Amino acid sequence: MVVVDEDYDLCSFSDEIAAFAAEKRPPLSQSATSHVVTPNFPIPYSPVLERHVPPSKENVRAIYGFLG
Repeated sequence: MVVVDEDYDLCSFSDEIAAFAAEKRPPLSQSATSHVVTPNFPIPYSPVLERHVPPSKENVRAIYGFLG
């Protein structure tokens, strides 16, 4: 299971979803779980740099391929 969230990693909603799945849905907890989030650093002001901070399709594909 891959959870994608534009929030930061620490105390993010994606952590809550992954924890809920692990606690309440045993078949899901037996599979690998990962989440793709915004890195834990300030969002740049520059639109060119800001474009690279939130989770992207490439990041999700890379994680999905890794868990495959």
